[in-house]
Amino acid sequence: MLGESTLLGVNGFYDASRLFNTWYSSGGFGLEMAALLGGDAALDLNVNWYGNLFTRDGLINAFRNTGGSYDVEAGYSQSLFNQAVDLRLKATGYQFDLGSAVYGWRTGADLTTRDGVFSLKYEYGHDKINGAYNTVGGFVNIGFQLENVLNGESPFTGPEPVFKSPRNLRRMLTQKVKRDWHQPTAVVVARQTNLAGGGGSGCDRLIAPFPLNNPAPGVFANNIGFLPFPLASLNPAGVVKVTLTLANPAPAGSVIALALIGENNVTDVLGVFVGNGIDDKPTVTLAPTQNVFILANTRPSQLTVTCVGAFNAGSVLSACIQFNQ
Repeated sequence: MLGESTLLGVNGFYDASRLFNTWYSSGGFGLEMAALLGGDAALDLNVNWYGNLFTRDGLINAFRNTGGSYDVEAGYSQSLFNQAVDLRLKATGYQFDLGSAVYGWRTGADLTTRDGVFSLKYEYGHDKINGAYNTVGGFVNIGFQLENVLNGESPFTGPEPVFKSPRNLRRMLTQKVKRDWHQPTAVVVARQTNLAGGGGSGCDRLIAPFPLNNPAPGVFANNIGFLPFPLASLNPAGVVKVTLTLANPAPAGSVIALALIGENNVTDVLGVFVGNGIDDKPTVTLAPTQNVFILANTRPSQLTVTCVGAFNAGSVLSACIQFNQ
């Protein structure tokens, strides 16, 4: 602390882990500062650099990156309602390495009560791997001192308050380091794609809502395009399931083949449904597991539906794609 109006800090870590008889190491360091502005306002800035963090050849999604990574976050805080709550607006830029540099950004706001106990957070971010994502969180910040029980006192203690007239920067001395691991907390992993029928025979006239690689007449396939799926949210052991909605049950003996294809046609997972004349909402499990996308470092990018046999155009109304099943 430089007086009561400025905070400067430095942090660092080194980690060595043995996984499957192989040692992996990583490390990083960071700088942080905060300063009071006029009134109850404050400005903060933190910068982190990571070396050899999350090696891709190790545990999937636990050790992923091999090069240098960094993040930079700036925040502006202002009291509201006579210091009843503290509003912090923030913006973050980051870069991590997957063999090539991946850049991303995130912005959001934190709302914290005067005593520092309750806080709400909203963030919106985007990068090539995770795509666009939102984070909404609520937090309760309390201390726990077990020795208080021996004295007949409550083990729960309150944090340093946000305001002590003026703002209390010393509370930041006990807060955890602001590091960004470039992963959203959770991603909803279901996608609904609607189709519109065209005419003619077979499936060559099925058109996606936004055309993507529409096949030429006579090619009995249709590419259903959808937004890039966040690769980082895939579970290596999970499978992909596709539930079709048919206008009428597929005739017995007809075949609907599905292929979920990765970016640049690097890899795919496949599945087949054989019509039985009864089921109008069949669910097809694609094989092998979605780990093929993770190992190839490619995101699922399109679903191909191929119909063989007596099946009228427009009979496939929609395809619901579910990951991590």
